[in-house]
Amino acid sequence: MWKKLIYVLLALFVGYFIYVIFYKTITPPNPTDMEEKAKTKKVVYYLKDDAIIYADEQIGTPEDKEITFKNVIVDLLKKDIMISGNEGVVDTQTQDMQLKGKVVGKTKDNKWNLFTEEVSYKKETDKLTSSTRSKAVNNEDKTTIFGDKLETTTTFKEIILTGNIDFQKDKAKITSNSAIYYTDLKKVDAKGNVHYVGDGSDLKANAAVYEMITEVLTADGSVHYIGNGSEITAGHAVYDMKAEIVNATGGGYFKYPGNNVDGVYKDGIYNLKAQILDTNSAFTMNNDGYIINGNSLHYVVGTGDATVNSNFTVRKENMVVGGTSGTANTKTKNIFSNRMVMTSDQGDIITSNTGEGNFEKREFRFDGNIDGKIRGNVKDFAKSKERLVDTNAIFFKGDNAKMYFLVHEDNKYSMTRGEIKSNVNVRYKDLNAFSQYSEIDAGKNVVLARDNVRLRFRESTQMTANYFYIDLNTEKGYAQTNVKIINNISSGKVDISADKAIIDNKTRKIDLVGNVVTYKDKTRISSNKASYEIDKKILQNEQNIKVDYYLKTNDTTQNDKKTEKKDTDAVDEIYNNLSVEEVRGGRINLPKTLEASNKTPVSIKWESSNSGILDRSGRVNKEYYGGKSSTVTLTAELTSGNAKRMKTFNVGVPSENIEEMLGRAGTKIYIPNAIQAGKEIDLPETAKVNVYGKILEIPIEWTKNESAVNNSIQIYEDTQIAAVLKFNGRTYKKTYNIKVK
Repeated sequence: MWKKLIYVLLALFVGYFIYVIFYKTITPPNPTDMEEKAKTKKVVYYLKDDAIIYADEQIGTPEDKEITFKNVIVDLLKKDIMISGNEGVVDTQTQDMQLKGKVVGKTKDNKWNLFTEEVSYKKETDKLTSSTRSKAVNNEDKTTIFGDKLETTTTFKEIILTGNIDFQKDKAKITSNSAIYYTDLKKVDAKGNVHYVGDGSDLKANAAVYEMITEVLTADGSVHYIGNGSEITAGHAVYDMKAEIVNATGGGYFKYPGNNVDGVYKDGIYNLKAQILDTNSAFTMNNDGYIINGNSLHYVVGTGDATVNSNFTVRKENMVVGGTSGTANTKTKNIFSNRMVMTSDQGDIITSNTGEGNFEKREFRFDGNIDGKIRGNVKDFAKSKERLVDTNAIFFKGDNAKMYFLVHEDNKYSMTRGEIKSNVNVRYKDLNAFSQYSEIDAGKNVVLARDNVRLRFRESTQMTANYFYIDLNTEKGYAQTNVKIINNISSGKVDISADKAIIDNKTRKIDLVGNVVTYKDKTRISSNKASYEIDKKILQNEQNIKVDYYLKTNDTTQNDKKTEKKDTDAVDEIYNNLSVEEVRGGRINLPKTLEASNKTPVSIKWESSNSGILDRSGRVNKEYYGGKSSTVTLTAELTSGNAKRMKTFNVGVPSENIEEMLGRAGTKIYIPNAIQAGKEIDLPETAKVNVYGKILEIPIEWTKNESAVNNSIQIYEDTQIAAVLKFNGRTYKKTYNIKVK
């Protein structure tokens, strides 16, 4: 019983001792107080002129090698320090000392305190050494250092600690296996299992140097940082606490759990305050199944915008999209790229000058020099994942395209439908279809085209129409409205027209239906039906066949009589007066008919050398702001009766100006036209708009009834708000009339 009680009391004593020495706030002894206590001592021993020793008891004489003192205070006269302890041993020859038991060291300038259970002093080297857990306190900058072993001098310029280091300064704390503290430099050099904690930041490393003046922590070896919503690993890192920046090198990974983002990198700069990551070399970012690879990443955590100013790719399941530069948003999942390339693991590919889209919304838009190939019958994709064979692929070109995607049960993607516009060419096997608009339905495996459709079967045979449709499974289709077959043969040109054409590409046969008319030179054959063999170039007419023969003659005057003078005069007059207006907005006037002074109408058919910029209807599609101006050749075919003339115009088309760009940006701002009373509306702060080669983010200033408002407002009555966009001294304003329900 008594033994247990003794053990309990001993444990309580040890616990209290540890608390007092290492954790209790200790008021450093005042030098005056230590001197007053010294006066009360029974023993005053002068160690030559180097020290005065005050003690309650002295054991030994100056003739002895060692003298022991009880309850001792040592004043090192030539040094700026006083040391006290329960017991002190002095070497009378070397003047070295060792103090034990509640040792307290105090510099006379009240700058440093030392607390330990044992300390030795070597006069020759001026070294203070403790092999027991020690605590050093700087009263000026409130720095506290703990260590199992301590070595320093009486000046405390360098403090060397080993074993369970604990450095504390304000809110910063560093633990390690060893450390050196440089007093004048205000610097801690820590090694071995370094752990820094402060202001919401947590950093671990093999070694680190903390500079208190600049508040910069330089870490090396297995660096691991957590804080400010981010997690970073690196081989080397510099943490600037004032700037709130971590500069990491040597490879590692990063995490932003709030955005479900993680990745690996070679080097990066992390702006902890602005929550921005910049990498200067290769990186990989993962986000909800998206894998982004590239160089020179600029990632804004708040908005989710990841900008890459060099080659990059974004993979989503079996689809890969990328380009020479662009953006990918980890929140909205929107992707934009310059020189876009989209591929699938199965061999589909689309390239364009620019592109943007969203796999979550299952659509992408491509602009400029579209070139692609995709598989047909994508409904069978889930069953068969073999690579695309070029002989079965659907090839297409155009100025603009929009592609839509199908998601299979295994989450793999297929391009299921496409819309291609302006200067379109769709090719399947040996069938070429040219038009101004085409749709590809890869699920049903069909293609349709409209507007100036031209089908090319062989170099010498082609068909034109306003509309074309074909089932690629059967290779059967039809063309209708202004159907015309042009066949250049050795004996001349043959023109065949009809209301409708039924095409069988496998048998290489075309059935013509309704008002079939064939011209060979000036011989005319008409019928209700006809069949045309493409390869053999044989036409067979059926039903109500009529032939009008024209005999060639050397008497050209007879032929000239077919052209009326009034038609010639009218065409010549319109030819001389016809002009094309300067391009300013999105359309120019291209008349289809003009009347001459003799009351004769002249029809005008227009053709364009570049329909993507300026088409035959007069619609203008300028290069985005920052792009180049273009020159388009317009050709006017003037016809009246048998009189015909051609006139060309070189039309300059400037790139988009600032006002037009701002207007286009304004179309991207969506505000509901009706809301519930009192409901809060979040107004966008910026409008993003594609310009030549990049994306501009234009700030938006909002007004309500002509007064400035914040980006979040509540509306209780019918109100008009306005978005004001400014760029390079130009202003665009768009108003919204909001009804309250």
